[in-house]
Amino acid sequence: MIFRLSIANIKITIVLMILVSLLSCFGRSSRASRHVSRIKEGVAKWNQWRTEHPNAKIDLEGANLRYMNLKGINLEGAYLLNANLEGAYLEGANLTNSTLQKANLERAILNNADLSDSILRGTRLKEANLRRTTVEEADFRATIMPGANLKGSTCIYSAFHRANLKKANLSGSMLSHSIFKGANLKGANLENANLEEASLEKADMSKTNLKGANLKGTNLLQANIHGSNITKKQLKSTLNGDRTIGTQFKEK
Repeated sequence: MIFRLSIANIKITIVLMILVSLLSCFGRSSRASRHVSRIKEGVAKWNQWRTEHPNAKIDLEGANLRYMNLKGINLEGAYLLNANLEGAYLEGANLTNSTLQKANLERAILNNADLSDSILRGTRLKEANLRRTTVEEADFRATIMPGANLKGSTCIYSAFHRANLKKANLSGSMLSHSIFKGANLKGANLENANLEEASLEKADMSKTNLKGANLKGTNLLQANIHGSNITKKQLKSTLNGDRTIGTQFKEK
């Protein structure tokens, strides 16, 4: 009898847990829907509402905002997990402290946006335009952003571990103190970029354009720079200098 009661109690507990989970998902979906409706009323009205409700939780998980004009929108602290922002116009947007993990931002326009302290782990940013963006202490780990344009952006003290930046444009960008460990930078443009004290350990930088790049104190341990245009002078200025281990180098 006691054994049968225990099984019954376990079943009831499981059912209750499922119900709580479903109610939580429904509540979150309902909040996201309300927020999307407000955003569709226009950025000016949305930003005004944010000013009037500074402590409101902005839950936009899974929201569909693709190709919307969101120029200058205030999404500070917003929860945008799995949100679809493909092709969205987000120039000058405030995305500080936001969660954009696994969101779709392919071909989105993010010029002059602020992504500082945001989480973009696993986010899709293929061919996105991030010119002159501000990115401080953000998490771009495993981000998928081949062909992205980050020209003239400020990406300092940020994490780009294992990020796919193949053929990305990072020319003239401030990238000091950021970590690109294991990142794919094959064919990327890093001309005149500032990589002072950044870490490119085990990064694939083959055929990368490093003309005029500042590599003072940069960690190139086991990085692949085969086919890049790095100079001996640049190499000597790195953290590893002539002791760079595993680095393939051939000055053109």
